[in-house]
Amino acid sequence: MAAPLAGALRIPTDEELAAAARDGNADAYSLLVSRYATRLFNFLRRRARTEADADDLAQETFVRAWTKLHTYRPGMRFSTWLYTIGTRLAATHARSRRLPEVGPPVVEPADPRAAPLPDGPDPRAVALWRAADALLPDDQRTAVWLRYAEDLAIDDIARVLGKSRVNIRVMLFRARRTLAAELARIEQRKDRTP
Repeated sequence: MAAPLAGALRIPTDEELAAAARDGNADAYSLLVSRYATRLFNFLRRRARTEADADDLAQETFVRAWTKLHTYRPGMRFSTWLYTIGTRLAATHARSRRLPEVGPPVVEPADPRAAPLPDGPDPRAVALWRAADALLPDDQRTAVWLRYAEDLAIDDIARVLGKSRVNIRVMLFRARRTLAAELARIEQRKDRTP
């Protein structure tokens, strides 16, 4: 086995970039924006009425994050901190416009439902994400998205949604139970079709 190359390039973590940006490095923040632009838009799209609103909210989230970098605590996951800002801005936006927080789902290239697999998207996964959009309450759908699409830990989801760890675990349990029942109904319908 070959020894690692001396001086090999290492990709900085989000947290390292956030710390550098907090110290005034605009290039580090620019890299964070590049990493999170599509993911944050997709997350906010589920909380906004239109794509334009989601785009505005994403831009506002990045601006707010830049101006509030002094409040970012090293050791905290940057994604958790960013999604918390986005969630709060989306809630404020919805209250101010007296609009529902959730609009129709949009399939973007970074969306797991649209990610092409070697043999095409898994029809069961597509059906489950559609069921989640149609059947789950806002907080449950957001928790499911953050857990399974963004791969955030329970503690991080709790911080983003402002709920306890136990509450998040219960929400995820209920969401999985609802989606399992829907998947069973889909499978039954499929079996009945000749």
